Amino acid sequence: MKFSKPLLLLLLPLLWFVIPEGKLFTCDYSRAVFSSDDQLLRVWLTKDQQFRFAPSKEPLPKKYVTAVLTFEDRRFWIHPGIDPLSLVQSTLINMKSKQIKRGGSTITMQLARLSRPGKRNLQSKIAETCRALKISLWYTKKHELQLYAAHVPMGSNIIGIEAASFRYFGKSPKELTWAEASLLAVLPNAPGMIDISRKRQSLLEKRNRLLTSLKGRGKLSSTEYALAIDEPLPEKVSRIPFEAPHFCRFIMGNSRSESIHSTLDRTVQNGLEEELTRYRFTMHNMGVKNIAAIVVDPQTSSVLGYAGSQNYFDKAGLGEVDGIQARRSPGSVLKPILAAAFFDRGPFTPQSLIQDVPTYYGTFAPQNADRRFDGIVPLDQALIRSLNVPFVRLLDYYGTDQFYDLLKRNGVSFTYQSSYYGLTTILGGAETSLWELMQLYGALARNGEVRPLRYDRSAKDSIIDSICTAGSAGLTRTILTDVVRPEFEQYRATFTGKKGEIAWKTGTSYGQKDGWAIGFTGNLLIGVWVGNFSGEGNPAIGGAQSAAPLLFSLFNRFSLEHVALPATPTKEMDRVKICRESGFPSSESCPNSVIRHLPKGRLSEEPCRFHKVLSIDVSTGEQLCSSCWNNKSIRHDTLLIFPPAARLYRIQRGLSVDSIPPHSRSCSAVRSDRALELIYPTNGIRLFIPRNFGGIREKIYFSAAHRRADAELFWYLDNRYIGTTVGTAKLEVDSIGIGKHILFVQDADGSRATVSFQAFWRDK
Repeated sequence: MKFSKPLLLLLLPLLWFVIPEGKLFTCDYSRAVFSSDDQLLRVWLTKDQQFRFAPSKEPLPKKYVTAVLTFEDRRFWIHPGIDPLSLVQSTLINMKSKQIKRGGSTITMQLARLSRPGKRNLQSKIAETCRALKISLWYTKKHELQLYAAHVPMGSNIIGIEAASFRYFGKSPKELTWAEASLLAVLPNAPGMIDISRKRQSLLEKRNRLLTSLKGRGKLSSTEYALAIDEPLPEKVSRIPFEAPHFCRFIMGNSRSESIHSTLDRTVQNGLEEELTRYRFTMHNMGVKNIAAIVVDPQTSSVLGYAGSQNYFDKAGLGEVDGIQARRSPGSVLKPILAAAFFDRGPFTPQSLIQDVPTYYGTFAPQNADRRFDGIVPLDQALIRSLNVPFVRLLDYYGTDQFYDLLKRNGVSFTYQSSYYGLTTILGGAETSLWELMQLYGALARNGEVRPLRYDRSAKDSIIDSICTAGSAGLTRTILTDVVRPEFEQYRATFTGKKGEIAWKTGTSYGQKDGWAIGFTGNLLIGVWVGNFSGEGNPAIGGAQSAAPLLFSLFNRFSLEHVALPATPTKEMDRVKICRESGFPSSESCPNSVIRHLPKGRLSEEPCRFHKVLSIDVSTGEQLCSSCWNNKSIRHDTLLIFPPAARLYRIQRGLSVDSIPPHSRSCSAVRSDRALELIYPTNGIRLFIPRNFGGIREKIYFSAAHRRADAELFWYLDNRYIGTTVGTAKLEVDSIGIGKHILFVQDADGSRATVSFQAFWRDK
């Protein structure tokens, strides 16, 4: 179909109008971070060095909209982009005065000019008018107004009302007064006064005329008008804010958004920084230079306060380093996570007994902080006292790979594979950050689900995974509220006022390089790290002595409205009969049982193995078995029997143990009960024998444990008798050769224990 030229000339403009306008502005915008109350925390200039915020998704302030439309474009909501009546009026006024006194541009026309700036002439005016019509065709009025407000020049390098509001008044646009909104409405219309510091009187008169107009149109009451007209112009632009620098840098590094309206509470942030400033002097006098702390709402995972160091501007103390994101050894802080996971798996309960004796895994021999052993302790007490040996044994039982996977699924970013860390993971051998730890502890404060820490209010709530069920989280919370450190309890009471209102845990890394303290209530989750960014150790660094005092100072400051910890959800748990003495599910031999609530679906319900019913010869008091109880008068005694090593160390600590009678000496049967246990060396160990300073090989100490403290033990190395011990169960050996060896120990009753090991000489 052919078209004539006149028809084509008519259709081309129409075609131009029906083609979508597309994006009006291609400029970049300032990146900015706002607090929870929408106050500016940090802003970055654009590439062309402007303060220019992206168009807000929130509605414009009503005061500003009323002021700018009254001043610039009263028929904005009804005209098609151009206002013919306004054009006629401005033309007549300008012709009468023989100079340009009034313009006829609408906000849409100004928007067209702002989006395609150029020379001001008749040709550009016609193009501007045409584009205004097209913009009005493709954009809603609200969108036009948003774009205009975001791109209108406001003096110097300040673009848009949001930038102007913060630079001139130090506040969010939604907090503008009538006087301030009117000033921002007239400012772009006065090119000669575009710098607010120039021609202030003329600018004030212009603003006041607009206020008078607003009053005359019924937009302002007499009181509002009187207050607005007396309000002075701002003396100078506000300083560019630089608040919560670590927080702003971190979230901007993890977001592509131009503006982030964060969860940060400025009151909490200011209080946090004040507490760190005060505490830094205490630590600095001890040679400890760095502190980091974070405050979180555990129910929403929202970050309320974030201080990556004692002072961002402390160059000598490496203050720019973000201690919340730095990866360090967490010491004992992961122990509650392992405990919670165990309560789900079973058979362990909070009261279950676990051995606290010298333990060897190859060359790795964990030690408790006080270098002492209790023999056997309940799991909850092991956690409260942060005993290392029981938790290494727990991790070995649980599985290092399984625990590694649990942590990794829930947000812990490991540098190496599980085999690299092994059993040291639970003692701080695997690095993590305070940020990651807060996510894990947030799960304990709730129902076991791990959620990402929220710093952007617009971010949707999500779940990473879970470390345990709600029941196990509740059991662990209960234990952590009973944490008592004798050297610290009086100091803690000074801050909290109530015992048990805070669930908390401390940790200290190897070499005292890192001190940690993390605690939570129903509405606060606080984490503290104390140490040196340079990695130096210091005797003053420790979870209890250096991190915990600050933790409780922060709780004291922010716990104005105490919210109790969530109750353990017993309705979602099973009622299980537990042995009162061992803490494991009761067996038929357990004489005393109690009912405890335990998580549903536990994988193991292995019953108590500590209670045993023994057949006793009434006349001699000796144990009997089926091979020797014929023709004997028998009674049945139920005893709580600990493993030999556990029994030995309980006796050494002055703790009670049941007296176990010896087996009948006349019985020739081989007994299956373990009366004797080799403690060191363990089976399969690689034993290195160093030289001392004199060049002589060091002595080796073999140790065992027997149920009877006075037992006589006979020691054999490679079938060669090497000595006898009575009571101590320790044998000193001057020297052994390199290679494989077999150690054999036997008591007078025939109970025996055997291990094989390899010996190596170490010269350095």
